[in-house]
Amino acid sequence: MLGEYRDTWRATGPAGRRFLTGGVFYAFRMMLFLVAFPLFAKTRGFDSGEIGWLVGGVSLALFVFGIPVTALGTRGHTRLLLMSGSLLSAIGLGIILLAPAHAFWMTFLGCLMAGMSGTMFWILGDPLLASTTPAAQRGHVYALKFALFTVGMSIGGGMGGWIPAVLEGLAGFSNARALAGTLVAGVLVDIIQCGVFSSIAKDVMPRVSALARSTGRQLAQHPPKKMWLLLILLAMPEAGMATGHNSIRPFLALFFEEDYGLSAGAIGTIMAIFALGGGVGSLFLPTVAKRIGNLNTVRIFRAIAASAVALCFSGVGMIAVIGLLFTYYAIADGTEATFITEGMERVPVAQRPVFSGFYAMIWSIASFIAAAASGALQGTSGGFAAAFGLGVVGYAFSIFWITVIYPRIPSLLSPHDKTAPGESLRDDLAPAPDEFARLS
Repeated sequence: MLGEYRDTWRATGPAGRRFLTGGVFYAFRMMLFLVAFPLFAKTRGFDSGEIGWLVGGVSLALFVFGIPVTALGTRGHTRLLLMSGSLLSAIGLGIILLAPAHAFWMTFLGCLMAGMSGTMFWILGDPLLASTTPAAQRGHVYALKFALFTVGMSIGGGMGGWIPAVLEGLAGFSNARALAGTLVAGVLVDIIQCGVFSSIAKDVMPRVSALARSTGRQLAQHPPKKMWLLLILLAMPEAGMATGHNSIRPFLALFFEEDYGLSAGAIGTIMAIFALGGGVGSLFLPTVAKRIGNLNTVRIFRAIAASAVALCFSGVGMIAVIGLLFTYYAIADGTEATFITEGMERVPVAQRPVFSGFYAMIWSIASFIAAAASGALQGTSGGFAAAFGLGVVGYAFSIFWITVIYPRIPSLLSPHDKTAPGESLRDDLAPAPDEFARLS
């Protein structure tokens, strides 16, 4: 198995490898933020409902900026967009740090900008990897992306708790200042991420003119409105996945602090272990998917993950809860790569950036609603059971859609679009000889 991923790392080329490396830094900063920010926001006087809205604001950036980012990405601006997203996120963290206590809208603006690196990563990443990786290794490169992403999350999750613990214990910082120092570390990571993305070749993504031939063939078979509707239907299961993810994940630090009285350092250690479990688990799913199919894999593993979350509120102790949530991470995270592999295989080459944009925007709006609703439920119910139960319902929705709706969605692929095993997508996207002059 490790040999397959080593070959995939080599096959994706310099641009793919640099994107994956930058993704590790993005994951590091994102998880550091998810651990430290809710605790930091609490020191600024925000309640659970307001923290839910603020956390949701990070995801909302995908929805607000999804269309322009998708349009610019298809015009060959991937490198510039990835760099810009990292810098805007660093500025967003700066706004959060400068916002006075109880300054909700200024903090919300900072959260919205802090989500810009994620906007670029999720919208542009899958089409980039599809264009740099041979088709036969596409499933493995998406799994590798999530595995490396969760390694970054593991380290970032740990640092999100360890940095404030060290600043409090050794440097004598107050709790609020220690958490602020952790967000400053996030700014530095965003700047490093920008540097990594700056080394990606400027022309890595296909230009619109290179896609024109393939797009024309598809429009003859599927009118634009019908094509867009079908792409949305293909991406819709992720509304449930996003609801599950963002009703639970952003609030785990508060859950462990308020329900179990754990310190920031202990929470960081637990979150690091969870994320590491998700990264290791995602490496095994392509092998499982080859045996039972992509959709069966997604259905089964998400059902197990949702059940693990539900069991956390069955009266078991803290150790059992940690074990169940570890299972949840290890089982659920890899299903994203499997779903994306299935989705990309159902979508024509020219429409993959559009599919990725719809996927990201659906994820964004569902994430924002879920985080806000989860925070509100925590405030009204006085606990996390109802809030995390919303996440379980989200996972159930994704399973329902994949089981009932997905098989009824018409195929978007024409015979020409079906890439032979082992054929590189670069060959599909390469312009005819007389088009090189127009591209240069």
